[in-house]
Amino acid sequence: MEKHKLTIQDTLSLSLFTEQTLFFDIETTGLSVQGCNITEIGAYAFAKNTQLTEIELPASVTKIHDGAFSGATKLNSVNFDSLTALTEIGNNAFSSTALTEVVVPATVKVIGNNAFEGAKVTKVTLSAQIEKIGNYAFFNCTKLTKVYVADTVTTLTIGVYAFGDCEKLTYFGTVANESANPNKAMVSTFTVGANAFDGADLTIA
Repeated sequence: MEKHKLTIQDTLSLSLFTEQTLFFDIETTGLSVQGCNITEIGAYAFAKNTQLTEIELPASVTKIHDGAFSGATKLNSVNFDSLTALTEIGNNAFSSTALTEVVVPATVKVIGNNAFEGAKVTKVTLSAQIEKIGNYAFFNCTKLTKVYVADTVTTLTIGVYAFGDCEKLTYFGTVANESANPNKAMVSTFTVGANAFDGADLTIA
C-alpha cells in the first residue's frame, strides 16, 4: 500500500511530542508539522520508524530530545534551516539515520552525546552559537568529510570520540582557513576530549 505524507496543522494543541508509541509505527514516509505550538520533540517519539524519510518541523521547536529520531534509518531530510528557535539536539537524536548534510541551526548551543552517531552525514556546518559537541556525537559517520565552524566560535568543548572513526574526515575549521590547512583540525582554542578525532584523516592544529 502506498504511504503518504502526513500533515499536522494548527488543530494540534500539544506542546510536546512524547512517548515512543505516539509515532513508533506510523505508516507514512513524511511528516509535516506546521502552525502548531510545539516547542519540543519528545524522547524516542519517532525512534526506529523505518518508513519515515522526511520531516518538516515548526519554527517553534526549541529542543529535540534524546533518541527522537534514532534508528529512523531512511530519514534523509529535516528542515534544519527553518528551526530558528532550536537550542539543543539531544543524545542519540538522529543516530543511525540517512541524513547526508547537516546545517546546524544558528541558535543551537548543544549537540548531545551520540546525536548523529552512525548517520550517513557527508558534511556538517556547525552553528554560530555552538558551545558543546557531546561524546561520540558524530562517531562512526564513515562518510563525513568536512566540518565547518563559524568564524565567531572561539570557545567550544568537543567530547571524547566526538568524531571518532570518521575515516574520511579531512577538515575541521572555518571555511576561510580550509585551503591553507588541508587534513587538519583547527581546534587550538577549543577544549578537545580524548580521541575526539581518532581514526580521522587529519592532524590536530
